[in-house]
Amino acid sequence: MIFQVVRAAGGRYGYDALILLKSLVALCVAAMLLRTAILLGARPTVAIPCLALVMILAAARFLERPHIFGYLLSAAYLL
Repeated sequence: MIFQVVRAAGGRYGYDALILLKSLVALCVAAMLLRTAILLGARPTVAIPCLALVMILAAARFLERPHIFGYLLSAAYLL
């Protein structure tokens, strides 16, 4: 259903906008997780490589599906 709405609203660029939104959500999740790690006392020299590994592993889960917003809200809750 969401793909039909995106196609109807954005035309041929609708899917590109959806991928951009997905990328922005992934960046927000990464930023919130990094901020949370730093607030909990992790040094940035340790937190950033760990976050990079986590984001590489999670990349397969960042699909154009509603659950990516759950990841964002979970990261906001941890923050």
